[in-house]
Amino acid sequence: MLSPPPFLISPSLVQPPLLYYSLSHIHVLLFYLCLSGLMIVICVALGLKLHFGRVGTPAKKPPKTVFPSQEHSRVL
Repeated sequence: MLSPPPFLISPSLVQPPLLYYSLSHIHVLLFYLCLSGLMIVICVALGLKLHFGRVGTPAKKPPKTVFPSQEHSRVL
């Protein structure tokens, strides 16, 4: 009967590197998720800034239009 490969005999020697790699992959995945989220926020902020002008300043109100009926009521 053939003997099993050595890594099947002692799984405790194999588990720590696998655990380490899985944790490092989780950290890399979280890093890329945060980075992509930050890039999305920056792109949205830049798009809003280009669309609405400066960020933080209120939009200018349009000037009031005076209708002829209002002018007559002011004159009288």
